[in-house]
Formats: sequence, C-alpha cells, structure tokens
Amino acid sequence: MPAYLFFPADYHAKTADLTYEQDGIYRHLLDIAIQQPEHLRGTLPNDLTYIRRNLKRMDPRVFNRLVPPLLDRFFPLRDDGRLANPRLVREVAKAQLHHEVARSKGLKRWANHQKNNGLGLAQLPAVHMQSNKKERINLPSSQNSEPYRIRRKDEEELIAQYIEAGIEPQRLENGELLSLTAYRILNGKTP
Repeated sequence: MPAYLFFPADYHAKTADLTYEQDGIYRHLLDIAIQQPEHLRGTLPNDLTYIRRNLKRMDPRVFNRLVPPLLDRFFPLRDDGRLANPRLVREVAKAQLHHEVARSKGLKRWANHQKNNGLGLAQLPAVHMQSNKKERINLPSSQNSEPYRIRRKDEEELIAQYIEAGIEPQRLENGELLSLTAYRILNGKTP
C-alpha cells in the first residue's frame, strides 16, 4: 500500500479553521486519494457515490453537509475530470522521481555485477562480520541471471508505453530508460 510524507506544520497551517470532524474527514479523503492506481495517486474520481462508499462509517447527512465543501476547497477539479489535491500530487511526483533515481543507481550497481562476468560475489574473499563473535562468513554466490531477464522485459514494456503515449523513449545518463511517470513529472505533466 502506498504511503506519503506528512508535514504537520504545513498541514495545520492550511487546516487550522477546520473542526475536528472536518479534519478527520479530510485526512480520510487524502488516504483514499493516495490509494488510487499509481498513475492517479493524489486524485479522486469526481463521483460522490464512490467517495461515500469509501467513507463507510459516515452518516449520509453528515456526508452531504461536510464532504462537498472539503472537496471544493482541497480537491479542485482537473481538466481530466478528476478531483486532485495539488500538494498530494506534488508529493507523489517527488516520491516517484526519488524512486526512479534510486532504481537507476541500483541498476548501475547490477551493471557492475555483470562486469564481474556474472560471478557476483562468489570470487570475493570471506569478510568479517562486525559482531561480538567476530565470525568469518562467506558471501553467497549469485550466478542467477533472472534479474537481467526481468529488466529487459520491463524495458520492453516501458518502450511500448512510450510508443502508446506518442513520446520518444527517454534515457537517463547511464542509459537506463526513464519511467513514463518520471518523464511526465520532469516535463511538468503530473499524472
């Protein structure tokens, strides 16, 4: 399940005028928005029936009185017809970009593994564990090439997504493909 960064000072500055009831409902709306499919995170469908279904424990009269004003204030309608919380969409975009950078660095480490003729750590000498016992252990052999097949498959799927979107595939400095989501974020087209 996805998570998001929460900045209490920013949150309280924007919501200081809310009652505890409104505050709780708003937090639930944020939780529902972050649980949307990956390309829609931070948004809600413009469908009060869907939102009411996801706020299960709420009395319908309370829903009708409190939810529409909160949606109007914190989830403006986008051009694509979805209600979006701008701050949550930005935080999701930043997290996605952070994920892409970390993924790129991980793939770079795997590329270095390949340079060792696929032998991985098998040819390295034993190392000392820093524990009270100071035991010697041998690092496991890693000759499984499965991660590379998965990577190629992911790259093929990603190229297909770029083609479907009518965009030239974009690569990072190390040659790895940039995810379509990260490309859109970098070009100011948040999902």
